[in-house]
Amino acid sequence: MVAYAIPIFCPVTFAVYTFKQETFHLGLFSELVGWIALFSYPIQLDTFNWAIVTVTGVFVLASVFWIRGARNTFTGPVLRVTEDETMILEQWWNVITAAVYRRKIVGSGCGKMWSAMDLSP
Repeated sequence: MVAYAIPIFCPVTFAVYTFKQETFHLGLFSELVGWIALFSYPIQLDTFNWAIVTVTGVFVLASVFWIRGARNTFTGPVLRVTEDETMILEQWWNVITAAVYRRKIVGSGCGKMWSAMDLSP
């Protein structure tokens, strides 16, 4: 059902004007035929795909569980960082942010290097 409905639903709703038409298309009737095709697919209990129902149910139960209690009791992983490592990371963070604020970065965008960055403290 999903593999059948998504290729029809997207051009009919989201991409009415931006969808690229191929060599065969129905012109003005394509939107009407798309909506008819979406709603004329017979759904019966013995042929219904219950995966969406079970996934939605698990998502709803997990969300309720998280909202009711887990978000208040979850502590997360314990960080094991020494004071020396923290001091080194803070120094590097200060050097990098100072270089950024001094505008020593050359180039921007993907693939450019920060070649003129002065990393000396």
